[in-house]
Amino acid sequence: DHIVPMPGNWQGTCKEDTATLEGIVDTWVAQASSWQTLDHAMILNIANEWGPSSSAWRDAYVSAIGRLRAAGYLCTIAIDSGGCGQDNDDLANYAQAVFASDPQQNVIFSQHIYGNWSGASGGSGQTKLDQGLDRLVATGLPMIVGEFGPGRGIGPSPTQLTPREIMQACQARELG
Repeated sequence: DHIVPMPGNWQGTCKEDTATLEGIVDTWVAQASSWQTLDHAMILNIANEWGPSSSAWRDAYVSAIGRLRAAGYLCTIAIDSGGCGQDNDDLANYAQAVFASDPQQNVIFSQHIYGNWSGASGGSGQTKLDQGLDRLVATGLPMIVGEFGPGRGIGPSPTQLTPREIMQACQARELG
């Protein structure tokens, strides 16, 4: 039916210790045979929003990809940015090394846009939408904006950016 399943694991959401990611990957490895019937058609989101905003994110995902491929996963692998999925620097600075570590070069990176993101007049410490997305495009890697909120200051990690603004900025850059 042209539906792409995207199984994922949310036990590491907003966690930064590598032991959490290693435990999640242990589970995927143990379940590898269960996923074989869907492997040709799915995208595996290893760990929703796991990771520190540092090179430790890179190193942990390089290891995770190696373990998943050794376990027999052939599917596309999705990797969220660290910093609760919102850290633009992880993707801009380290995604190339993670991508290059995959013998299949079959990885897609996911940026999430919530309260750490803003429009052109954002506050200090916030990633400005246009600049952040331009940095993702500059990598030349497969990138998506995998999550974003309703905007208008609503939700647990509120941003003023509306879904329309985010989608228009992504479409202008041919980002999914």
